[in-house]
Amino acid sequence: MPVSKRNSDQDSDEGLTNFARPGSPVRSYDGLCGNNIGSVLVTSPNMHVLYEPPLQECRVRLRKDWHFGRDDPLYYPQPFHRRAPHLSVIRLPSPNVDESKDPFAVAWTVPTASHFIPTSTSFCTELGSLQDPLLSQIGDLSDQMIQTLPTGYEGDLYLRTYSAQLVAIVLRLQVVAPMKDLFLRFRCAQRIALELDARIRWLAEYRAKFEDVKTKNPYLPGNSSIMGAFTDDLDVVESLYRSRIPVYYLRPFLRTPVRVENQVPFIKEYSDDPTDPTKSNKIRLHNGVVVDFSDATPSHRVVFTGLPRNPERYLMMAQYINSILEYPSYLGSERPRNSALSHTARSGLSSRGLSIRHSAANASRARQMPYHASKKGIQTHHNSFLPPSSPLMPPCIESWRSALAHLAHHDQSLPPPDGVNRGFVLPPAEMFITTGNPTTATALFRNWLKLREVLIYRLSATMDRYTKKQWRDMLTFDEGNEMRPETRTGKRRLGALSFLKAMMNSTPLDVRIEDLPSAPIFWRSRRLDCDRLPSADTAKEILWELQELNFRQDLAELDRHLDGSGMVSLQRNVLLDGCWTGTRDYVNLEKVSEGFACIDAEGRERYVKALHKLMMTWTGPKPALLLAPFPTDVVDHEGIERELAHYYALSFFEVFGRAASIPYRLH
Repeated sequence: MPVSKRNSDQDSDEGLTNFARPGSPVRSYDGLCGNNIGSVLVTSPNMHVLYEPPLQECRVRLRKDWHFGRDDPLYYPQPFHRRAPHLSVIRLPSPNVDESKDPFAVAWTVPTASHFIPTSTSFCTELGSLQDPLLSQIGDLSDQMIQTLPTGYEGDLYLRTYSAQLVAIVLRLQVVAPMKDLFLRFRCAQRIALELDARIRWLAEYRAKFEDVKTKNPYLPGNSSIMGAFTDDLDVVESLYRSRIPVYYLRPFLRTPVRVENQVPFIKEYSDDPTDPTKSNKIRLHNGVVVDFSDATPSHRVVFTGLPRNPERYLMMAQYINSILEYPSYLGSERPRNSALSHTARSGLSSRGLSIRHSAANASRARQMPYHASKKGIQTHHNSFLPPSSPLMPPCIESWRSALAHLAHHDQSLPPPDGVNRGFVLPPAEMFITTGNPTTATALFRNWLKLREVLIYRLSATMDRYTKKQWRDMLTFDEGNEMRPETRTGKRRLGALSFLKAMMNSTPLDVRIEDLPSAPIFWRSRRLDCDRLPSADTAKEILWELQELNFRQDLAELDRHLDGSGMVSLQRNVLLDGCWTGTRDYVNLEKVSEGFACIDAEGRERYVKALHKLMMTWTGPKPALLLAPFPTDVVDHEGIERELAHYYALSFFEVFGRAASIPYRLH
């Protein structure tokens, strides 16, 4: 084992074990083994090995294999923290694991290029998916973790957060992405699964023993299959010892009578490069597993500098991971979530300047009319508040349809509120069927299907929005053969092509637009004819997914403007994902009858509850329904959903000045 006695007090080697009593019971403050680094003595009462303690200032950064090296509780013992005690019982990676029998085998797999399957997209070779066995294994582990959650787990912050994060990150592994993005998501899924497992086992197996100060157990060896912790607190030593959690006790080395049975070298980083023995980049854990601590090239930035016991260290590590995984902000990361601009825009568009109501008596007056109604009758042609009638369009959900129709008499010709972009992050579904030109509709479907994976991945990289006209021009740039710059049509198409290239350049992908015209189109692994409209059933599926994604993006963006909860974005994303099946950028086409599309009102209740919980924290006037918790004796599910849908549609119109995207049913 590549360990060393460097820095230990060589003059005291023999004296360190002078007080050994072989065969006698070992107490928590004794040392089954021990060693010192300068003036610090390290002992363990329940392990036969010692890890080198973190005594110096930490410079925490992400490593090549997407972990934090010695600062990572998944791969090295850390100082014990009472606020996160479960980190001490994280499982160690197993050296001889049978993947067919151990569901946790996937939790330590380091993905390589062989696990990445590129898509067949000829004009963008960077996108791909995880190899199916790996994807299935992490999905199975996630399912197992969720199934083992104890009753009432929602009351524990860690269990509530970990479980929601795990479900969301595993779902996001279904979205095609560049290899680097997929591998980071996969490693985060592993991390969350291991920490969730540790929290479940801490509560079920360890907490009671840790807190049971009355029981004095005889010597019990530490559980060598878990990570353990460092501490300089004798009370913590006793509690960890009693719980059979490996403990490494730090105290001053004063040559005082301390019982140490054996002096052992420290487990520490070593070099696997014979030409450079000072390059410490590997560690062999006490069970024989070797972990690579090598830096990434180029190195990730240092996210924390300070002493190892500072709890901010773990917080900064988590925040850095989350910042890489987080959805982009349309408002910019430096802008407050509940911005003054959005609040001003919302209240300024009203015909009356109403403040937030906090009582049911005032709630009935809380709704506002954002625009003065047009004196003309309701315009039915190209009225975005009225669903288009077409055999290609999925059927409406009545409560959501009526919410939009309620606003159909407002003047749609007015410009958007100042400082607000009312565009769409994805092309609006209605655009595909209101064109009136079959050739144009064919081009829209064709180019959407060609660019679909790129544009959906784009949701994790940028929140730039475009108008219907911009989307139409970009997706019909190849309609016809007119591309000469001296003609009006050719100039417009060349401009659209240039605009499309600029949009692709806003992503980290290398998209070769010049190869787009020759690319085939597929839908759910079926190849379609590029020169014909899809069948009615296929078109409905395509438009349903597009409409659902736009609804999720619109609700998320509205929440970003109106959220007054003060929650961090990670917690807010968990709350948002409760409003649908999947994530905001992933729609499972095998579950099209779930979420708000569920026919059964009781089947929609959990999503209605999630939307109610989300809206309760919005700023501005609210209906009475949102001034109290969700009613427990509710029988009128349809009525509650209808009122929330109306509030969503009105709020979106007040902020963005256009019709909100709403959910539809496919069947």
